[in-house]
Amino acid sequence: MPKNISVEEISTVDIAKVTNEDARRLSKYIVKQGDIVYSRRGDVEKCSIITSNEAGWLCGTGCLKVSFGKKRKIDSRYIHAYLSSPMIREWISRHAIGATMPNLNTAILSAVPVLIPSQKEIEVITKVWRSITDKIILNRQINQTLEKIAHTIFKSWFVDFDPTHAKIAARERWLALHEVIETSSPTCYSAEFDNANQPTQTLEEAMTQAAMAAISGKTPEELEQLSPEQQQNLRNIAALFPDTLVDSDLGEIPEGWLVSPLSVWGDIICGKTPSKKNDEYYGGDIPLVKIPDMHNSMFVTGTSDTLTALGAATQKRKLLPAGSICVSCIATVGKVVITTKECFTNQQINSIVPQKKFFTPYLYFSMLKINDLLHDLASGGSATLNLNTGNFSKIEILKPSFEVLQQHYILVESILKQVLVNQEEQQTLSALRDSLLPKLLSGQLQIRDAENPVSEAMA
Repeated sequence: MPKNISVEEISTVDIAKVTNEDARRLSKYIVKQGDIVYSRRGDVEKCSIITSNEAGWLCGTGCLKVSFGKKRKIDSRYIHAYLSSPMIREWISRHAIGATMPNLNTAILSAVPVLIPSQKEIEVITKVWRSITDKIILNRQINQTLEKIAHTIFKSWFVDFDPTHAKIAARERWLALHEVIETSSPTCYSAEFDNANQPTQTLEEAMTQAAMAAISGKTPEELEQLSPEQQQNLRNIAALFPDTLVDSDLGEIPEGWLVSPLSVWGDIICGKTPSKKNDEYYGGDIPLVKIPDMHNSMFVTGTSDTLTALGAATQKRKLLPAGSICVSCIATVGKVVITTKECFTNQQINSIVPQKKFFTPYLYFSMLKINDLLHDLASGGSATLNLNTGNFSKIEILKPSFEVLQQHYILVESILKQVLVNQEEQQTLSALRDSLLPKLLSGQLQIRDAENPVSEAMA
């Protein structure tokens, strides 16, 4: 389906599936290795090449399939690299039908001009293009792993309440054992029983150790192997978690934690697009974030549109600092990113400017968690999803103590920083890849020199 298409690979996230019976009935839409698939509508300039991993899958109704047949003489990997170059992507966008929602058809694709260099050039271009793409994919996979780690921590602390549940379970075990010792021992044997079986931990120590194990993912035996400093750090974090759950509008939550609207966390800002009629507003170095800039990334590191100082001056009250949380709220609802520099957004995005820096990771994962709620609030019975700023600001989420939020920030900060480093490297590699093909085809860069900038960028 179109949402699964990217230049680097076919994404399997939320990919649609059919039964074997449907697959046989739709056999003419089966893709084979070397085919290229496009989206029919929307982001029509992007295409993916079918590898051995996807061979035998079906091309969905929202896609177009380009097959080369058995007589093809040109490596389809070169064709994919060529079609993915900025000049051809721009050509396809320019020739697509429709201004609001671009549409692509087979006639347009058939008319795409293709430059065929020598076989040696094809081999080098394919090799260089693939090596960069593989590095981009690797970075993306690393980031997916890092984000899963950070999300697992968030879920454990703020969704499943593992440290609190661990304390509750430890208290129940301790009290049960204490009761057995108190009530079941004959008086004449009490001294011997006390020495042999009485718990050596106090109730508070038992609960703290259980919470430490829940926070670290380690057994009590493994905790003993940690350095005194590591143990004390875990002990300090464990002490911050309540040992009781209470009822709330969101269900049971740790005692002392609150349920608060988003407006309590910081300023809520809805963006706005400066007038497109004034060319002087655009083309500067100030990012203007739109929904397409928010896909498949934790951070927004690049935007298709930028504003000049003149354009930014028309939107002074809508400036977002780094560390803001942007949430798409019209049409495509529920995309969430963190800003990395001062920027603006269009009117399809509501943003939270956190009061405290350490709110940012928590708010990011909280917004991802309530994706279904965002969709429900945006539906409103109309065809186009729309969650206005007023309703967005009233959304209630869990508000843990400041101390817990600070510890969460300290724990995940290094993970998020590495995600950002990898994202920025992906952006650099993508720019390098996009620049190489036009330079090679135009003669600006010689084949013998093509691998030098690649090796330098990937060192």
